[in-house]
Amino acid sequence: MRGISRNHLFLVLCAASFGAASAAAEDRPQPPADRQGPQRKPTEAAFSACTDLQENDVCEVDLGDRTIEGKCVPARDEARLLCLPEQPEGR
Repeated sequence: MRGISRNHLFLVLCAASFGAASAAAEDRPQPPADRQGPQRKPTEAAFSACTDLQENDVCEVDLGDRTIEGKCVPARDEARLLCLPEQPEGR
């Protein structure tokens, strides 16, 4: 009998990795329905606005040409708070 080929081993390892990654993704909490939509990376200013604040505290982000008010909420992929506008602009 012949041993396992490299290609077969590669496919087995890929399948195992995919299963572990999809299981980890299922364990991740889903964002609330009001935070669905296109995913954009928050600016560092949004994180800085909540540096010395706690969750649900009122915050302001200075974007240079305008200031946005919001509240500090947990970031999706980080262990930090970010300032999220109460009512997103353009809605």
